[in-house]
Amino acid sequence: MDRNKLTPILICIVFSLHVTQSFTQERKIEPFGKLKVRGAVLVNYHVTKEPGIQIIDSQNEHLIKTKIKNNKLTIKHLKIKPNQNKQVEINLYGHPLKEIVATQAALIKSDSVILSDTAAVCLASGAELRATVQSKELSMSLSSGSFGYLEGEVKFLKLKAKTGARFRAYKATVIQTVIKVSTGAFAALRGDIQIEGKVITGGELKFYGKIDDSNIKRHTHGIVSQSDDDEL
Repeated sequence: MDRNKLTPILICIVFSLHVTQSFTQERKIEPFGKLKVRGAVLVNYHVTKEPGIQIIDSQNEHLIKTKIKNNKLTIKHLKIKPNQNKQVEINLYGHPLKEIVATQAALIKSDSVILSDTAAVCLASGAELRATVQSKELSMSLSSGSFGYLEGEVKFLKLKAKTGARFRAYKATVIQTVIKVSTGAFAALRGDIQIEGKVITGGELKFYGKIDDSNIKRHTHGIVSQSDDDEL
């Protein structure tokens, strides 16, 4: 065979082997109903019957520590200092979660219905959650530049956002909410909602569609606004 034709084939074979070897083998873990993630970890969460974990790049396996105790899976990135926080991506498999805690730039994403009927979420220090939900009652606390994005449906949402956090659920159906937005935080929701809340100290609450905002207290430069646009 012509050497010039052989070279591209060899390159493709070597590249394919490298990609195949870059995944760790999925390993089974104990069932868990709560999740805590700390550090530069990207979690792709998949709702399945059998819990398991897979690290996308096996070369980064040494950067991750996991522990299950009292029904809570804790995933820690061992390098959290500046210039050492190389992001590690994992696939995580499990049941819908009752609790999520994410801190220090952790990112959790899911196309599945990730939360149970009653659930609590705490995001801090630049952490992010992007998920679909179908919950009767959801409590969320966001702070320190964290970000939450929800689609799906929540019957009752209790939300606190502060210190520059961002929350967006303008494509989700939320029936009723009690909300507090403060210290430069921002929240966006659909207008067809029963709401009671406070917007204070530079916080901003935005609605897409008409809203009865008579039960929203504003003071110390709190902003409540409305828009007919579908996008932020």
